Amino acid sequence: MKSKNFNVKKIIVRVLLLLLLLISAYFGWSFYENSLTYEVTDNAYVGANVLQVSSRISGQILQIPVVNNQSVKKGDLLFALDDEPYRVTIQQNQAKLNQSTQNVSVDISAVSIARSKLDEKKVQLENAKLTAKRQEELSRKNFLSPQALDNSKASVALAEAEVRQAEAELGQAGQKVKPLETQNPAVQESIANLEQAQLNIKYSKVYSSVDGVIANLTNRPGAFVSAGQPLFAIIDDQNWWVDANFKETQLDGIIPGKLAKIRLDRCPKIEFNGVVESIAGGTGASFSLLPPQNANGNWVKVTQRIPVRIRLTQKNTTCPFIIGASAEARVLLK
Repeated sequence: MKSKNFNVKKIIVRVLLLLLLLISAYFGWSFYENSLTYEVTDNAYVGANVLQVSSRISGQILQIPVVNNQSVKKGDLLFALDDEPYRVTIQQNQAKLNQSTQNVSVDISAVSIARSKLDEKKVQLENAKLTAKRQEELSRKNFLSPQALDNSKASVALAEAEVRQAEAELGQAGQKVKPLETQNPAVQESIANLEQAQLNIKYSKVYSSVDGVIANLTNRPGAFVSAGQPLFAIIDDQNWWVDANFKETQLDGIIPGKLAKIRLDRCPKIEFNGVVESIAGGTGASFSLLPPQNANGNWVKVTQRIPVRIRLTQKNTTCPFIIGASAEARVLLK
């Protein structure tokens, strides 16, 4: 009886060992087959475009209708600055434009007056010449004294001098004005200043340029901001990718266009589809603050990792993407 029980136990042990061997063989073959089908790395992180929001002008924040982690749509108001100082600037520049235009009108009137004066002096010169010609005829016939003839010639010379003076005055007046008021430098400057002031009013309100999520918002109404100062960020949630850092020995067969599968550590049961978009032109270490210096006597060969960007082609509402989240990437080689 004992021998029979011993044989049964022996058979069970053998069966269990056989099952264990078969299971090990199955997993070993699966691992080998996967190694031929996929290249896998768990050194991968989720990324997206991050837009730094700033103002084109300086001013005091009047309102911020958004909060951290809030979803916004393209065209939503992000913040507004106090535009009262810029409205005053518009009034000042409008007044300067009016003054410049008025000055141009005065200059145009001065040109018209100078031209009329020149025409008058030319008429006077023609009359003086005609009078001198007649008196010269009378003088040859001894009907006019030499003194009277000299006086007529002096009148012609004086009229010519007055014409030259009138021409000079017309030239000076013409230098201050151009045929069209909008071509006058002073008017052009006033128009440019007015348009800039109107743009500043427009810039006092900043709207979202993309659909996304607000991040790193710390400013509140009443704070003063400078032009170009980053205030917060918007994470563009329309385009997501994974930067997978494969070993350089794994890159054979990984090319743009290859399909990929992504699993996030935060929701490992969900698999996302992706496609290889590009392969970096340098290793991650090459762009570090202190890149390695391999040309020395203490060199040790280390397999480097090269970033491969995988564009995510699907989303899942139960597992929203988060920048910097860890992931596992598998690139299909076949």
